[in-house]
Amino acid sequence: MGIKTKVKIGEEWVNGDEIDFKVKQDDWNIYELEDGTTIKLKTVVTKIIRTEKWHAQRNDPIYSVSSNTVVECTVPENLKRKY
Repeated sequence: MGIKTKVKIGEEWVNGDEIDFKVKQDDWNIYELEDGTTIKLKTVVTKIIRTEKWHAQRNDPIYSVSSNTVVECTVPENLKRKY
């Protein structure tokens, strides 16, 4: 089991365990805008905590996930500002 910790869910602090994980798939979401710009987004998970709290209807544990979003843009030359 991982490091013991507390996370805030709504207004409540809940005990949990930091869970080790491995990345099985690492895809980008790619959006092409009508002006020709391409925006790529990727969520990079940095920490996962399985809490001691359970989802009432599904009876699954509730997880807290910390992540960052990586953004990459490709902009057509005609939209770039001239100096």
